[in-house]
Amino acid sequence: NPGVVSRGVLIDVAGFKKVDWLEKGYAISPEELEEVLLHQKVEVKSGDVLLIRTGWRNRYTHDLDKAAFKAGEPGLSVRCLDWLTKNEVAAVGSDNYAVEVIPPEYADQDLPFHLIAIRDMGMPLAEILDFETLAADCAADGVFEFLFIGAPLPFTRGVGSPVNPLALK
Repeated sequence: NPGVVSRGVLIDVAGFKKVDWLEKGYAISPEELEEVLLHQKVEVKSGDVLLIRTGWRNRYTHDLDKAAFKAGEPGLSVRCLDWLTKNEVAAVGSDNYAVEVIPPEYADQDLPFHLIAIRDMGMPLAEILDFETLAADCAADGVFEFLFIGAPLPFTRGVGSPVNPLALK
C-alpha cells in the first residue's frame, strides 16, 4: 500500500467539550460527531480521513500511568460505522490506542469496531496519534481541514504498518 493522501478533518471532541481528555469508556456517537463538525463549521466529504481527538494520548503524557492508559479509553461507538459508510470516509485516526471505545459496547465481542471497519469495510485505522499541536492550530484559526498524508513503512507480507502522518495546512 503506498499510503493515504487525502483531505483530513480533525474532529476535536475533547476540545468541543472543553476538557483535556474524555473519560475512559466514553462512547462518541455519530450524533456527537455531527454536533462537533457543525460547531467547527466543517463538512465531511467523500474520501476524507477523519482524525478524532479524545485527548487520551494527552492523558498518558500528562500522568505517565501505563495501567490507567490501557485500562479503558474513550472512543468511537460502533454506531459510528454506519455514519462513516454513509459519509464515504476513507480512513479514521485517533489519539487513543484502539480508535473505538473500551470497554466495548458489546461485552461478548473484542474490538467490534475494528472487526467491522477493517475486515468488513476495508477501512484503515491509525492509533495513538499526537493531535495536540494540530488541535491548537485548528482552534487558533478555526480551520479544521488540511492535507493528510499517511505514509506507511515499506513492509512486505504484512497486514499493517505504522504510519508517519502529516497534516499540512
